[in-house]
Amino acid sequence: MRVAVKNMSGVFIHSTTPRKARLLLKEKKAVIESNNPFIIRLLFSKSECGLKDSKSLNKLNSGLLSEKDTTMSEGLSFKNNSKTHLIFGAIGCGKTTMFKQLIQEKLNRDEDVFVLGNEMYGRLYFNDRSNNKLHFYSPSDMSDFSSKSAPKDLAEYIVNFYYSVAGKDNPRTIAIDGFEQFELNPDYSTSEYFRELAKECRTKDINFLYTLGVGSDKKESYHKLPGIYERFSDIITVLK
Repeated sequence: MRVAVKNMSGVFIHSTTPRKARLLLKEKKAVIESNNPFIIRLLFSKSECGLKDSKSLNKLNSGLLSEKDTTMSEGLSFKNNSKTHLIFGAIGCGKTTMFKQLIQEKLNRDEDVFVLGNEMYGRLYFNDRSNNKLHFYSPSDMSDFSSKSAPKDLAEYIVNFYYSVAGKDNPRTIAIDGFEQFELNPDYSTSEYFRELAKECRTKDINFLYTLGVGSDKKESYHKLPGIYERFSDIITVLK
């Protein structure tokens, strides 16, 4: 039995042996994407992970899940190549560590990243603010936005706010470590805010990186990822 492998963008590219998969996980070159079926996702290029000669996945008759369609639901179709990446897990499982690592990788590739987080978060994880590709702002920087506004309004505001500081020319990502830091309209769920920002980012060809924590019952919550998050995510990384 072989293990399915996705690349950094969440596309199925190879299969490998269980031994090689364990080694990649141990060396932190990959993370577990799914436990049933068991799938790993690379955090580095396949050549850096030693998978150049691995057996191509499309030659297997493995019965594994196919690559997720990059066309979003609700009748929307897009020609863009942007990705929404959801990192899902409990408190202390490493979501923020992975969040920071993925942002740093994008900065190393000379991509603009717009990070929304509170000031304490900024001091802890982004001490080097000299990189002109990193645009870090806290919710207080958007104080002119009404907390009573609907999810679509907030999504459009965040994207336009990003454009105002970074422009529209370079590869770009909006990264939010949870919507809990915002004062949101209680008439709407957090998942609705996620959905609208994911849709807005896709139409504007912007990558969207987001973390989501599980509820109080960890064991039960891992099996109850709300449908909106699954439907509007191209890549889902589950950390335990």
